Amino acid sequence: MNINYYIRLSCGSLPFLLSPVCCRAGDADTSSNDFPIVSLTTNKQENIAALEQAAEREDTKAQCRLARLYANGHGVPKDEKKAFSWAARAARHGSPEGMVLLFTCYYSGIGTARDAGKAMKWLLQSAERDYPEAQFILGVLYAQGKNVARDANQAVMWYRKAAEQGYGKAWHNLGVCYLYGQGIGKDEREGVAWIQKAAEQGLAESYMMLAILYIKGQGVPQNDSKAFEWMLKAAQQGRADAQYNLAILYRDGKGVAADLEKARTWLQKAADQGYAEAEKTLGGWYYQGLGFEKDVQKGLLWMTKAARKGHAEAQFHLGILYGVAKDVPRNPVLMIQWMTKSAEQGYAKAQEAMGQAYLDGFGVEKDIPKALEWFGKAAYAGRPEAQYQLASLYAGRKGVEYDPVLMAEWAEKAAEQGHAKAQMMVGEAYMKGLGVNEDRKKAFEWFSKSAEQGNTDAWNAVGVCYFEGIGVARDVRMAEAWFQRGVRLGDPFAQFNLALVYYVNDPPRMKETVEWYQKAAEQGHAQAQVNLGVLYYHGEEVKKNEEEAAKWIRKAYEQKYPQAVDIIKTLKEKEAEGDQDARRFLSIFNKGEKDPAAHAETA
Repeated sequence: MNINYYIRLSCGSLPFLLSPVCCRAGDADTSSNDFPIVSLTTNKQENIAALEQAAEREDTKAQCRLARLYANGHGVPKDEKKAFSWAARAARHGSPEGMVLLFTCYYSGIGTARDAGKAMKWLLQSAERDYPEAQFILGVLYAQGKNVARDANQAVMWYRKAAEQGYGKAWHNLGVCYLYGQGIGKDEREGVAWIQKAAEQGLAESYMMLAILYIKGQGVPQNDSKAFEWMLKAAQQGRADAQYNLAILYRDGKGVAADLEKARTWLQKAADQGYAEAEKTLGGWYYQGLGFEKDVQKGLLWMTKAARKGHAEAQFHLGILYGVAKDVPRNPVLMIQWMTKSAEQGYAKAQEAMGQAYLDGFGVEKDIPKALEWFGKAAYAGRPEAQYQLASLYAGRKGVEYDPVLMAEWAEKAAEQGHAKAQMMVGEAYMKGLGVNEDRKKAFEWFSKSAEQGNTDAWNAVGVCYFEGIGVARDVRMAEAWFQRGVRLGDPFAQFNLALVYYVNDPPRMKETVEWYQKAAEQGHAQAQVNLGVLYYHGEEVKKNEEEAAKWIRKAYEQKYPQAVDIIKTLKEKEAEGDQDARRFLSIFNKGEKDPAAHAETA
């Protein structure tokens, strides 16, 4: 089975790219969104003894340095209580940096119990002393509504205070505010200018944002080459999301010559950092043999890594692989397990798949109420196939109570998204007034939309509309043209309808009529079998042939087709009245019947 992995550029970042949530090693999100105490990265060899001597002399810089070192275990055994102690000592001696570190300890529970009130107290004190890092963090908290009421205007105010002191992250976030018009009038050019300024300080998230802006052409002319240049800078700084996107640019040859080997290298780097989107995509590439030799087991391994991180799309694909892939051992338990996890996260494709599983009893016991539940979730998320399935069930399928209003409502939602079968269903609803007011013109319009997508049932419906003048001016030649489309595919309904067109021709074209009735009849079309039998029985326009008549009426009769049953019933009544023609025909009919007693009661 060819699994279609949805590999794309992940440009949909939140407007505020920097958040106060601390990242731990191995998290999927490796963007620079840590507080200072946990974001220390240095190769500098520290003289711990000298630092401690200075700290004991109330040197606040030394105290802050020790707080960072103990928090991260750099050069000293990790000791969060000591980190808290040195941060508190620096803060109480009036160090704005120490106040930010103490805020972080209270906010994140480092060396002390979490205490949002104390955290905000120290952060505000630092911000009011014009410490740019504190001002920036305060802006982020206002932007996200963490520990304070969400207030985009306050966020911009604090970002601007930090930006005016040259704080690069504040430049970046202020630029994002301008881009999206949050807390300030939207001005994309001004936004780009601030982000560019932050990029010149070497801020990786600004490199990433500029790459995205050039890809989208937002605030700058669209330029894939510049997008690639900025994405490369971000990737070289170790951003996993940038490494992932760089891999996609290399794969697609956007802004750079296509190079699957380099794409694979950067994708592997991102996946090795635990970036779930990269792990999912790497699994897909191994499974498909894209940039790698096809390796189903490695594909499953990487897809599973992403799925275990809660990546809903990876969970969905694992479900598909364990359920229907030819080169993966079937495992209905794992299929349903992963599909359920994905569906419970709101992934609409998985919800739709769960609906189908419960409808068909595939991997689970058939359960129509659960099928309705999962189809409903996917349908409300806008999945047209789920909407169509709901409509089909409300049409009275699988024991669901017939509800023409819900049937028409869900069918129309799917039809408006271009679902061909739903368009056909909506056409039928308007034709018969099922759940909607009868409107034959609308019926014809929906049939036509479905027909244009190649729905053979709709070809016949459009042809019938032209033939009968339903919702459109009668046009037998147009009807013939639509029926001919189905005939070319061997559709028995189109063959039957084409026979009708030739029969009503003036004069009737009987050779073609019999030819197409016979082709449809040979495929089991019961009405064609009856019509062909009647033609042979009466010998009108064709040579009378009671053997042929009996053969075709018998085939329809064996399908319990009502018109055939009525014909035989009428003939038996005439036979009982002494009609010799009826007796003769029934004798011929009964000679070929497979089980004459089978229909005795019906007849």
